[in-house]
Amino acid sequence: MFLCCRLNSNVTEGHAPLIVKFNDLSQNATSRIWNFNGDGQMDSSDINPVYVYANAGTYTVNLTASNENGTDSKTAVINVLTPSSSSGGSSHSSSNSVEAQAVLLSLQRMSR
Repeated sequence: MFLCCRLNSNVTEGHAPLIVKFNDLSQNATSRIWNFNGDGQMDSSDINPVYVYANAGTYTVNLTASNENGTDSKTAVINVLTPSSSSGGSSHSSSNSVEAQAVLLSLQRMSR
């Protein structure tokens, strides 16, 4: 079967900590490997993983999908901005971190 690797995400830019839900839209894939931060290491093999970008930067996401006929890869770019400094200082940042962790846990439960 012909393999066509495709991916998308719910956001491509936002302030850290940035929670991103990815979707593998590949056709005829039997397995997949996600690398969310460009370090060459496998970060997930889930179909629709969630990843939290804690630090500002530009990240290249790579999805490699495979089946019995070979592999195909696609990339996307996620731009993480410095944390918003809208009044609140470090307590605001701490609150954002706790909120991000709570949202991540909820998304992980929904994807099971």
